[in-house]
Amino acid sequence: MAVPADSYRKSPRALPAKPGPWRYEAGWESRLVKGKGMIHFRGRGRFVGEAFEGERVGLKRTRIGVGEVYFGPRVIGELWDSEGGGIRAAWYRRRGREK
Repeated sequence: MAVPADSYRKSPRALPAKPGPWRYEAGWESRLVKGKGMIHFRGRGRFVGEAFEGERVGLKRTRIGVGEVYFGPRVIGELWDSEGGGIRAAWYRRRGREK
């Protein structure tokens, strides 16, 4: 009838320090995600996701009017100049659902 606290042992391993911000390739733009998951891009606010608040995202132009949004090495979506809202999910591109 022991409780979990009776068998708990502190780990001898230390947690790693918080990693620094992501660094993106030369030629990419980088933006800090502010409150409510917003970045300022091309003269207007764009939503990229509240989960990225306080983090840096990378912006890579892929073709005219379309840019990919990266968090570290992962593409998280696309920003279309013709749309004023937030990012399109990355799966649009993979499934060929472009306009």
